[in-house]
Amino acid sequence: MPTQVFPTSRISQHASVPLRALVALVLLVGFAGCAREKETPRRPMVAAAEPPPQKPPPAADANRDCARLRELVESEPALPGTPALDKSRIRILARTKAEPVVFIRPPAPDPQAKQNVRRLRASLARALYPGEVLKLLLASFRLHPEMGRAVLLREGYLYAEEPEFAFALVEQLQLNHLFDAERIWIQRGDRTYHATRLASGNYRYLDGPEKDKLARLFLFDRVGSENPPPALHIDFRTLRSELHFDAVQIERITPTHLLATLSYGGLKLPSILRYAEAKVSLECEVVGESSAKDLALIRDTADRRQKVVNALRREMENEIEEQLPFDEPHRELGQQDGMLRQKWTSAYQRGEKKFSMNGDDYTIFDGKGRPIVPQVCVDFLTDTLERASGKWWRAEGEAPGTSAGLIDFTRDHEGTLRQVPAFVELAKNSPDWFDVYETPERERIKFRRRDEFYGYLATHTERFQAGDIVVIRGHAPFERAWETPVMHYHSFFIYENDPVTGFPMALVGNPGHPTIRVWETEVRRTPKRAIWYRLRPRLHWLETHLKLEPLATEPAPLSVGPL
Repeated sequence: MPTQVFPTSRISQHASVPLRALVALVLLVGFAGCAREKETPRRPMVAAAEPPPQKPPPAADANRDCARLRELVESEPALPGTPALDKSRIRILARTKAEPVVFIRPPAPDPQAKQNVRRLRASLARALYPGEVLKLLLASFRLHPEMGRAVLLREGYLYAEEPEFAFALVEQLQLNHLFDAERIWIQRGDRTYHATRLASGNYRYLDGPEKDKLARLFLFDRVGSENPPPALHIDFRTLRSELHFDAVQIERITPTHLLATLSYGGLKLPSILRYAEAKVSLECEVVGESSAKDLALIRDTADRRQKVVNALRREMENEIEEQLPFDEPHRELGQQDGMLRQKWTSAYQRGEKKFSMNGDDYTIFDGKGRPIVPQVCVDFLTDTLERASGKWWRAEGEAPGTSAGLIDFTRDHEGTLRQVPAFVELAKNSPDWFDVYETPERERIKFRRRDEFYGYLATHTERFQAGDIVVIRGHAPFERAWETPVMHYHSFFIYENDPVTGFPMALVGNPGHPTIRVWETEVRRTPKRAIWYRLRPRLHWLETHLKLEPLATEPAPLSVGPL
């Protein structure tokens, strides 16, 4: 207890007070002082301190680190990229089967090539119709594949920047025009496959999604028989499957990094990507505080969407593998499209192995015991949706009938959906199942206006996404002059979009057999048709009706199907 010191004048005032009373008074004053000090303890007088600085959120740290890395990447030497290819990218992908990669620089033809090789290259470059020139050269290349490699490959790449030449290369060129080695490798995107030579001179895949099938080349493939040098291309499809961006705008390419803007709908994020040997990964991205929740929602929805699209693609690929025939008799008496399936169904249910029509025999099962069900184009749509939900015809040796599925158009719409207009009406009347976009008349650009049509697709990529159904309509070129013109329908799925531009680059349907193809195939077959409808199956409907598997980020194979 602190000692209380009183001034002497106060003591003298109480001199007449008895000593005992004085002591009591002193003690009382002392205890009162102790109690007051406990109630209001003294505090040192110090200057008011600044509030401690708050730690910035992790996102702010990440954005700041990304900005620093961007400065470093901007200080690195830039690589040229491929400006000429970038300008023609949409037209090439619309016309040619290609793996949609990006090049850090154009692959170069061999500068040490002999004069005759340089002369042939120049002939192809000058040709108004390079496909005709190529056709003349291929017979000699089959005998001298080293000449074919020297003329047509650039540092091992099947590369072209002009759409017509690109189309000719993919349509006409085969591996035996370039190689006679026993084994070769084919690099497609960020994956490498191997093939072995057959007695015929053709090559057969030893691995990959088409193992044991005949090997073929796509535009931008790299091929060789010796150890490959460092890659000049970057594959974005795997990264797009992981991040779910819609498009990439590349701003700068350095020997190790890319400065780019990744687009997620209306959300555009400055990003830094690292690449090595064709594979690319996200180093960092600048995400504003207000955009973080939007990005999380976009990616979550895209994950869900990718699961259902993968389920549909698996069945599309199965139908391609089974090569289901188009429902048109070999010998047709008038218009008999759609009649084969009826006869197939009756014979199948009776347990028969074949049936006949117009004097021709047709089998019920293929050599593996799989049902070979004839399809019109709309059957490919309904069959794919039903199969992905679990419904399909049982194989040979099992009791005739179909397995149960959550989607069953036959049960619910007995025989009425085998025409495209009826399917479109179903979609319009089922808003819980489909989002329907009807193309305004001003946007129904006929395919023969090729550049305008491809430009329309390029500026409306959000309207045509993988898993969407496209319905086209117009007059067919096979109509005779004396016949009354009829507006014909056709329908198919969008199979894949270019990860760089978002362009819908691959289609799948049954125009004769199920196949993956490009827009040019439709343009050349039916130049007077245009897009009338886009039907998008609703995400919730698909999630609750399809048999889904865990999400796979491996991109869909583009090479599935016949040569």
